[in-house]
Amino acid sequence: MKQVFYIFIALLFSSPAVAEVCDKERLRWEPSSGKINQFEETLFFFTSPIGIGLVLLILAILYFKQRWLSVLCAALILLIAILSLINWFWLGNDITHAAYREGCRASPLLTIGVLVLLSIGLFQHGRPRVTQRLNTINLGDDLDDVEMLMAIEEIFGIEIQDSEAEELTTMGDLYELVSEKLKPDMDFDPVWSLVCQIAREYSGSRDPIDKRTTFFPKFADERAEKSKASSVPEDQV
Repeated sequence: MKQVFYIFIALLFSSPAVAEVCDKERLRWEPSSGKINQFEETLFFFTSPIGIGLVLLILAILYFKQRWLSVLCAALILLIAILSLINWFWLGNDITHAAYREGCRASPLLTIGVLVLLSIGLFQHGRPRVTQRLNTINLGDDLDDVEMLMAIEEIFGIEIQDSEAEELTTMGDLYELVSEKLKPDMDFDPVWSLVCQIAREYSGSRDPIDKRTTFFPKFADERAEKSKASSVPEDQV
């Protein structure tokens, strides 16, 4: 009976002490809410003034996209994580550990892990990005190269053998091959061929084209009528 009485007295005297510790460590914690876990500890941190400040700073970095600011914030977050780790394992005072034992504070390991991940992400975000434009027209494997060579054959009026196509790797190679094939035919007019090719693409026509070919059928009809009229003998007019 005496032991029960002594335990009751001890609890009465320990309650104010616990309340005093938790009041200093967790102002928003209530004894009725029970012992908090690491997730709640992390939530406590990021809803505290310093946590809210870090969140706002991260949002500002993502908005302004300044690399130096991203690296600076990453270093700051990493420093906070290191200090939290040192404080918990080596420099923690009696009040901190008393609050942990009484349930109003949990281990900060999850919070430290989140801070480290945020720091790594911000370091990556602030790292200089080296981009290089590849000097290629990026012909795919869906017969684009074959169709390109067929179009060149049609435009320039030449024939490219398969063995010759296999040796082509650069646009310079293609230019030299086309130029070499055009040398025997010096009457070839590349400008005229390109103009005709463009006209075929927009008109869809595959009929022969010469310099008298008209844009619209009515002009061709008018020309045909004039040609007929001029070919009629004078005694039949």
